[in-house]
Amino acid sequence: MDIHARTVALTDSALPLMPFILGAGAEELLSAAIAPAGERVVNFSHRQVTWRPGASLVAELQVTIRDTGGARRAAQFVIATGGRPARGAMVLERDGAQVSLWRVPADPHLP
Repeated sequence: MDIHARTVALTDSALPLMPFILGAGAEELLSAAIAPAGERVVNFSHRQVTWRPGASLVAELQVTIRDTGGARRAAQFVIATGGRPARGAMVLERDGAQVSLWRVPADPHLP
């Protein structure tokens, strides 16, 4: 099993969306965030993941987006779960669990 497959297979009962966020399900969350602007996800990859077992998961993703004019551009997003949703971030819910999502550099934790 390669490293990506092992990472996607991680589970944490306190973070039920962990496998979804670490796997292909992240595309669904990213799409929900950019669809209102008419953009769509071309591809994405996880750049960094910080996991505090039983408490939180924060994933930074590199995303290629196609805008309404057809141009491609790169963007970075963060998806976080566990604890309270980040104030100022987009909050999405799936299967009763919440995730916060924001486009870098609009980090809701920074002043």
